[in-house]
Amino acid sequence: MQYCHTTITAKNKFRFQPVRLLSAMEDVPLDDMLAFAEKKFEAQNSGKTKLLKAVAEKALSLGLLDQYEEICSSIGEEMNASAVAAVREAHLKTLKGFDNRLEHAKENYGESEIADILCERAEVVVRTGNKVW
Repeated sequence: MQYCHTTITAKNKFRFQPVRLLSAMEDVPLDDMLAFAEKKFEAQNSGKTKLLKAVAEKALSLGLLDQYEEICSSIGEEMNASAVAAVREAHLKTLKGFDNRLEHAKENYGESEIADILCERAEVVVRTGNKVW
């Protein structure tokens, strides 16, 4: 299956062109984050407020507070304060769980287990776009 092709321009320069969107590829599994990124891109380029509201709600359901706040401010939509507080509380609970696991690993396990926990924590922080709260 061909995912992209190159064309030669008039000045003999190669140009990389995608053939189709990722969601159209049957053999590429889409996770929630990739599907969200594609929907956000489509919504921002279409400029449709209704679609952007749906993307904002999806961001909130995925726990992406930075994305949710950005989209709501761009369309002038009021943020759901109780939902934001609940997601923030869930993030803090998750991070506190990692801190507890890390303390336990420092006392009872070796460096590889500590590194695994730190990597898991970093993946959660990166996925959620978590800044220091």
